[in-house]
Amino acid sequence: MVLNADGGSLLNSCKTSLNSCKISFNGLVTNYECSFQFAFYGSVAILNVLHVEIKALLVDIELCWQAGFKKQLCFSNYLHVVQLVTINTDRFHHYVNILKSIRDFLVKDWNIFSHHILHKGSQCA
Repeated sequence: MVLNADGGSLLNSCKTSLNSCKISFNGLVTNYECSFQFAFYGSVAILNVLHVEIKALLVDIELCWQAGFKKQLCFSNYLHVVQLVTINTDRFHHYVNILKSIRDFLVKDWNIFSHHILHKGSQCA
């Protein structure tokens, strides 16, 4: 399976008040021939794109694990997210708990790889 996760769109609630702002994320899972498997979306009430991108990746991985897919390629157009997931992050990093959750999935009994991809290079999404 191929996972493409993305985040960063402000929802309409920001027009009325910054206190109610949310940033949305979404993702698409396809097989290796780009045939649609499923999609997802969500939002967080934190106005930080890094948080949203990390959360999108976590939700994507969780859904694939629950669906029983045993071989995954995860693509993100946010290089910093890929680096945070693949290297040992400082235990005092602001998002260490979410990153640990992602890493916990990475060591489970399945093949999963995280890669950076240019936004234009994600042809299936």
